[in-house]
Amino acid sequence: GLVGDVVCNFFPGFIRLTGKDADSNKIINYLNNVLPKCSKLGIKKIILGSGPARAYDENEQTHEEAFDQFASIISNVIIPECKKYEIKVLIEPFERNSCNLITSALEGLELVKKVSSPYFSLMVDLFHMMCNDEPLECLNECYPFIEHVHIAGDNRRVLESDDTYIFKGVKILKKLGYNKTISFETHL
Repeated sequence: GLVGDVVCNFFPGFIRLTGKDADSNKIINYLNNVLPKCSKLGIKKIILGSGPARAYDENEQTHEEAFDQFASIISNVIIPECKKYEIKVLIEPFERNSCNLITSALEGLELVKKVSSPYFSLMVDLFHMMCNDEPLECLNECYPFIEHVHIAGDNRRVLESDDTYIFKGVKILKKLGYNKTISFETHL
């Protein structure tokens, strides 16, 4: 049968994880539908990117309020359901132009530390980091919490020899001893 270790695109945008429309019951109902299917496929890690679901309305909440609400929903709603299936949730920091919450590896690390659960960790997308001009040295601090890595070249294409930022990031991770899952997240 088909088996996978890691999946992404956890929540659709209509399942809100921040703001006044975030509804624990709706989230749990969604998880009760999705998680048994993931478990049957052998999924061990789910990447929580879901930018439209977690992005907050800056007229409704401050960044701190949205961050705290998101952390609370992860801790009190998402993790307890995922734990039942032994599935770990990995936060994906996004590039700033596609989401306004958790937009750097270090902010992702801050969220992981706040949630403080063995069922919640960090993934890094070197393409997002490149788009945000994040210093690759932050991988040293994040490394103990990284459970998955996405890589892609410029414009989400397959890597080419001139994708030096991505190759430098992979080299840093290798030097640190990273030996967990990695995937290409490319358009072609």
